[in-house]
Amino acid sequence: MNRSSSAPLILLAVALGCAIAACSTTKTSLSAQAQLVARVEAAIKELQEQYNRRNQTRLASLLAPPLADDPAVAEALTALFRRADSVRAQFVIERVWLLDPDTVRVDLHWTLRAEPAPAAGGQPEGPAMAAGTARFTLTGKEPRLAAVQGDSPFNPAFDRPPLP
Repeated sequence: MNRSSSAPLILLAVALGCAIAACSTTKTSLSAQAQLVARVEAAIKELQEQYNRRNQTRLASLLAPPLADDPAVAEALTALFRRADSVRAQFVIERVWLLDPDTVRVDLHWTLRAEPAPAAGGQPEGPAMAAGTARFTLTGKEPRLAAVQGDSPFNPAFDRPPLP
């Protein structure tokens, strides 16, 4: 065999090898638990984003009973959003616990920073901060927040009166 007739065979062999290698890599799907954790992380991120947008309606849709039925949560958020020009929340997940296939406990740290609305004719106060640790309980296939134990970011104790 001469060189000119072996070149196409070499190219064919290389192409065939690449095709076999590409087909041999299989994607492994995430386990059901890993998928649930991913959905929980997305739900926590969505809670944080809607808190930062001050979107009380969307926040309420991310809550499940009994928390969704607690008037104190809605009242505290309404009061805070009415008096603050902006609110910055940050939720940092420390640990996720699978309690059963539809219930997850999330241990997290949170911080809130509220910028008060300017007072009429007065000096605007600086920002107020609050921080804490909480245990969130999320339920459902599309996880929604059902309970908060510990320091609640939905009724925060600011380091000083946050707003005039």
